[in-house]
Amino acid sequence: MPTALPIVPPPVRPGDTLAVIRTAGAVDPARVDAGVQLLRDRGYRVKTDAGDRGGPPWLAGTDAERAAALVDAIRDPDVGAIVFARGGSGSNRLFDRLPAGLLAQNPTWLVGLSDITALHLWAQAQGVASIHGPMAARLPDHVAADADPALGPDRSVDALLALLANPVAPTFDGLTAVRAGRASGPLIGGNLSLLAALIGQPLPHGPRGLAPVDLRGAVVFVEEVAEPAYRMDRMLTSLFTGARRDVAAVVVGTCERCAPGVEMVTDRLAELLDGTGMPVLSGVAAGHSMPNAPFVLGLPVDVDASAGRVEPTTARASAGPVVLRTPTTGAEVLAAHVAAGATPGAQLAVAIGGEIVESVAVGRRAGPRYAGADTRPVSAHTRFDLASVTKAVSTAILAMRAIDDGLVSLDDRVPADLSVDRPTLRDLLRHTSGLPAHIEVFREARGADDPLACARSRFAAVRVGPDRVGQATYSDVGYIALGRWLERLFGEPLDARFARHIAEPLGLERTTFGPVDAAASRDGVAATEHCPWRGALLQGIVHDENAQVLGGVCGHAGLFGTAAELARIGTSLLGHGAPVLPAASVDRMWDLADRVDGGTYTLGWDTPSGARSNAGRWMRRGATFGHLGFTGTSLWIDRSRDLVIALVTNRVHPTRDNPRIRSLRPAVHDAVVETWFDLEAP
Repeated sequence: MPTALPIVPPPVRPGDTLAVIRTAGAVDPARVDAGVQLLRDRGYRVKTDAGDRGGPPWLAGTDAERAAALVDAIRDPDVGAIVFARGGSGSNRLFDRLPAGLLAQNPTWLVGLSDITALHLWAQAQGVASIHGPMAARLPDHVAADADPALGPDRSVDALLALLANPVAPTFDGLTAVRAGRASGPLIGGNLSLLAALIGQPLPHGPRGLAPVDLRGAVVFVEEVAEPAYRMDRMLTSLFTGARRDVAAVVVGTCERCAPGVEMVTDRLAELLDGTGMPVLSGVAAGHSMPNAPFVLGLPVDVDASAGRVEPTTARASAGPVVLRTPTTGAEVLAAHVAAGATPGAQLAVAIGGEIVESVAVGRRAGPRYAGADTRPVSAHTRFDLASVTKAVSTAILAMRAIDDGLVSLDDRVPADLSVDRPTLRDLLRHTSGLPAHIEVFREARGADDPLACARSRFAAVRVGPDRVGQATYSDVGYIALGRWLERLFGEPLDARFARHIAEPLGLERTTFGPVDAAASRDGVAATEHCPWRGALLQGIVHDENAQVLGGVCGHAGLFGTAAELARIGTSLLGHGAPVLPAASVDRMWDLADRVDGGTYTLGWDTPSGARSNAGRWMRRGATFGHLGFTGTSLWIDRSRDLVIALVTNRVHPTRDNPRIRSLRPAVHDAVVETWFDLEAP
């Protein structure tokens, strides 16, 4: 079992979008439609999958159709949670059709039970939390039971929506102690039949490839429906005998229409686990039941059988900060994500009205396994590789300065020796030039007699795609040409121009182009990736391989800096302190009219896209501008709130195969806005 805290998808509240899809058994369309309408009545936008589909009559479609519906919903930037239509069977048939790292790269709440247990286990193999709870076809039944004095109260639907809005680890009180003891571990599990069927089965697309279902060290929840005693006996024996008796604890939910029911399960568990010291509790009102209490799977919990209680883990015995309560401020949320392994180190700086109101540095500059690396704690002055944030805070600003100085206009074309098809300045800035996103020129250039000359020649010869001109295609190649053009217009290198016209007026002492001498810098440089073709850990050398062969001073990447100094650039653009651009030029740079259909970029700056933007849910659309960096950096500016949030991490250390930044960024941004602003009018 993974020991790190999982990725926790962003909260989902009324006004946000849910998806109701069918990935398991055949459904009654009328019941699902009623569940969809109930969610819409509660204020949610709801997307559904296709209607008539093929496949065996006991399934809701072919494997390809059901997998495609799941993939589309997870990748949809507007969908915050998937409430499955129903369980039944067939979810485990989808594993081989799901792309590697899909859920970790697009953290989305999965809500369901029964056969959806297979997808909960798939989520946990990727380190993503999910919700065991009611499904769409059953939601109206819970509401009806809640309104019926003979059946209610059944607060299942209210509890589910409250949990989506504020995801926390579960608390179960008043349970019956079957076996005494205390234990801690991540809460996983679900339907007993599915757990028994999948135990030991390799689940594809875990963080290290194939990951077998593993209950070791876990607090295992089990529930069942309509199974005879002999079958439950067989499944319990399979799960909890021999080498598998090393789970932390077992918590039993409901056993609807089972003979003889919960008592048989608890008696058999007491027998199977005799002599282990493992606590067992029963009495959780969750499963195929009315009511059906929803709860988050994957988060760490503490079990105290004598108190009849399961509650969120309040302390961690491992290295890192001790979390005593649910993190609420941006600094607390960032610290929790660093402790969970989202990044080795990070800085956060928040400015409102031109003043820094929140600042934090957490984690370490590098991991301990790299001999000679600077592994000291991150300080407020430790420099981070800003990666593509360079495009916004250097290249775009200097391009606007060149326009102000009369050196160029937006409709001028780049010289042919810098980019053969001569896109305009406007198209280069807003990523509509037709040039491709990325070309691995470094592979050829690094073996050349003159790597810099080779790289420049190769990039200048890259042709645009005629059918892409005017279309949104994010392009490092375009910004490499733009950086060289600005050097020609100004008559000096980009690093010198940045220093004189941006760094010096703002008093930036630690924001420079690389390389940076990590050993000579008192506060050090955060490490990035172990570079396979250099054969060394990068610490002070730009992470982007093309930027390396171009000398580290480029239009698309190359800056190193701190969160505090990055925030200072943002506050200058909002009119505080020394101006790096006149206000009219800032307005022009951030003019939303320059965005094209399907694009989010103005002249050098990005804008939030969809409900699941990296900027979070609260940064105001139409007033927010920013940029991301591949190394785990970002700058977002909300003009309507006079707010700047600068976040820098080294999430690519020691490898870029760490997707947890996708959860970290929106969580931190949301926490900042929720801390400092009234959210009645998001």
